[in-house]
Amino acid sequence: MAGILRWTEGFMSASARLTSGKPPYLAASKVSYSKSLADLASDDTPSQLSYRYAPLTTQSSFRLLRLCRTRSNNSRLEGTLIEYSLEDDIKYECLSYTWGTPTFSHNIFLDGRPLPITANLDLALGNSQRAAETSLLWVDAICINQEDPEERAQQVQQMRIIFSGAEHVIAYLGEEMDGSQHIPDICRTILHGVIIWRQTNPLSDAPSENFMFPEHFEGVGLPSDSDRAWDIFMEFLARSWFLRVWIVQEAVCARKLTFVCGSWTMAREVLWSTVQVGTTHALPLCRISMPKFAEASSGRAHIGLMGELLSGGLVSDPQSPRPSLLDLARRSKHQKATDPRDNIYALLGLCNEYSTPGLQPDYTEPAANTFRRFATYFVNTGGGARLLIEAAHSSGSDLELPSWVPDWSIHDDNIHYIPPSDHLDPSYLGNLGALPHSNYGFSAKMKVEPCGNRLSLAVYLIDEIERTGSAQLKLSNLSEEVSTASPLECCRELAGCIEEIGQMLNAREAYPTGEPKAEVFCKTVLCNGRLGTRPGPEDYGHLQGPFRFLLLLTSLFRPGIRDEVRRLPENLFPLHDSFNEVMMFVTTAQGACASMKRCLTRKAYIGQVPPMAQIGDMVCFIVGAPVPFLLRPRGGDEFSLLGQCYLHGFMKEEVLSMPEYQAQEITLI
Repeated sequence: MAGILRWTEGFMSASARLTSGKPPYLAASKVSYSKSLADLASDDTPSQLSYRYAPLTTQSSFRLLRLCRTRSNNSRLEGTLIEYSLEDDIKYECLSYTWGTPTFSHNIFLDGRPLPITANLDLALGNSQRAAETSLLWVDAICINQEDPEERAQQVQQMRIIFSGAEHVIAYLGEEMDGSQHIPDICRTILHGVIIWRQTNPLSDAPSENFMFPEHFEGVGLPSDSDRAWDIFMEFLARSWFLRVWIVQEAVCARKLTFVCGSWTMAREVLWSTVQVGTTHALPLCRISMPKFAEASSGRAHIGLMGELLSGGLVSDPQSPRPSLLDLARRSKHQKATDPRDNIYALLGLCNEYSTPGLQPDYTEPAANTFRRFATYFVNTGGGARLLIEAAHSSGSDLELPSWVPDWSIHDDNIHYIPPSDHLDPSYLGNLGALPHSNYGFSAKMKVEPCGNRLSLAVYLIDEIERTGSAQLKLSNLSEEVSTASPLECCRELAGCIEEIGQMLNAREAYPTGEPKAEVFCKTVLCNGRLGTRPGPEDYGHLQGPFRFLLLLTSLFRPGIRDEVRRLPENLFPLHDSFNEVMMFVTTAQGACASMKRCLTRKAYIGQVPPMAQIGDMVCFIVGAPVPFLLRPRGGDEFSLLGQCYLHGFMKEEVLSMPEYQAQEITLI
């Protein structure tokens, strides 16, 4: 984070460079290769024949598109494909765009013969063609023979080299709509306002101290909190380009990236700096009250990820550490691809597994086989614990996968990650660690059986679920912006979860660990997790006020909680804590309870488990994993993996020191 802040500061101090008009295309160099059409039937006219690709001649070959000089509104797109080698000294540009609806309703005529393309690509090429008289352009849907799976796999493996070798990458975002013509002015206004703010309010290491509140906006020239400008910016971030998984590699590898939207263009640094300062200062760039909240928050997170990769030297420094594919797939889990296999292949070029034998793209195998192949590699190389964390969130997959293999094509806004205990691995945060590299420090004892569908591993079976709650709180309904929601609004849906925890806790006289019930209650509400950037402390004394405040608010919606308030010690009564402290506690509790069920086990432990949990499921500690998991017995030593869970009293490897628990071999199917 410090790296990207320094990068943003440097850019802002140099001013927000906004450009207008069309991006210039570089002149194409002369070529010596032309496509042969000898294989086409001579008795057909060119206009009646679909375009046919000539095979690429070498493993380092790739095609570039030379567009015709002009195109009027009623004329057709025309061009020719030219083969080059990656070693050639040529100047070209790449087009980054979304395919849009997979309906090939338009054509581009290559050497006079039609090649079907989507409507969105037709618009993107039309804009680029108007930018210059001649150009050499790389476009995936045209320069790769999409009907040849072997060529497609080989070219996809080279995309990092293709994009990093381009003089310029054009990101086509679509035509102007929903007020997007104002985006350049909005970015300029935000950046200028933040520069003024930082003159008297330097950045602090405490994130909450950097927040700007609506009462500060007018003094630095920012739009008011209710101004339509914030909604326009949010709707812009919800555009499909920002949600496409391929853009991570395309945008990060680009030497120079220009956004094109309708009639205006913008440098990459302007938009990314705007998003970064908006996040740092809690500006209303993305609020739950806005339409398309989920899409916009995903787009904002994706821009932040690309900024982290760039500031970490991923492209500029060949010696810089690369993220693991598991980490990057986790950070890109909301991004989409037409082909489910591309949720892995699109990220491979940025990861340390890029050139690993056996992990190359293969579009001839089904997606389920691709995911099994990668999952087996991660198990065999010591990444099994992280793999199970991802597999735990693949419920609802349409693919026929074993429960231990993630479906990386699932984009569920309600995935929930349980934070591990801080002493186990300080680098493991709620977002799986800071990029560009996360080191978990765990060595899981796992082995994929020869059939490829079964995973044998050592576990400690801890307890069996006796009772589950029914309160529902969806993660996708929660706001990321602490400053825009009131405690009362935040507690409305949380109340049912709080009530269930209290009822289960008081179903027994004492808690098995001997801890005070108030402390168990407080920690279970939070899954003993982090409060913002701070680790969950052993002593929750300083959180007593916010915790009681939370109980008082939720009791407005569930009168039964009032009994829990009366049971708490009198020293939990103070309510003098700051608003930020209270809201940090409330939103952490929301995140912990969202998309989870409350549970009581046969041995009287309480916790939070995946929503598909039912009576009879088993809580286990998997040797090498940072948190407990929930398993469903399938007979004998076979189980299905359901997900991570929080069981108070078994989050710090306590089971390893209890003689009544012994490790045993089981099989996940």
